Amino acid sequence: MRSRRSSYTVSSMHGPAPRSRSGSYDGEPFFGRGAEVSIGGPYGGVHFGRIVTPYFVTAVLFNPFVDSYTFSPTVLHTYLGVNGQGLVGGYAWNNAVLYRTPVLSGLQLVLMVVCYRVSGPGHFLSL
Repeated sequence: MRSRRSSYTVSSMHGPAPRSRSGSYDGEPFFGRGAEVSIGGPYGGVHFGRIVTPYFVTAVLFNPFVDSYTFSPTVLHTYLGVNGQGLVGGYAWNNAVLYRTPVLSGLQLVLMVVCYRVSGPGHFLSL
């Protein structure tokens, strides 16, 4: 029997007082930490929505300072960089589609693509 599964995730952050606010930075939407739905089966799983990138998860697991933007050299240089040269998009990407294969002989492939609007006439989606 082949099993199917589905799930959804929504997460937000609320900062401590006295600067009580929604999100980890000014302007972040309420469910800005993550909001996704997923379906899966014997051939892998597909996720849709605002998804935490696999690269961010790898950087956090590799780093002894976890996801600190102050003390973590991996996260600091990758996402903030010098003079704005950091990785664009942050830890989670909007309008993303992620496909995760089943684990075969200890290996798993993860593919992620992002669709976004491009301003101007005749442009609707871009990858």
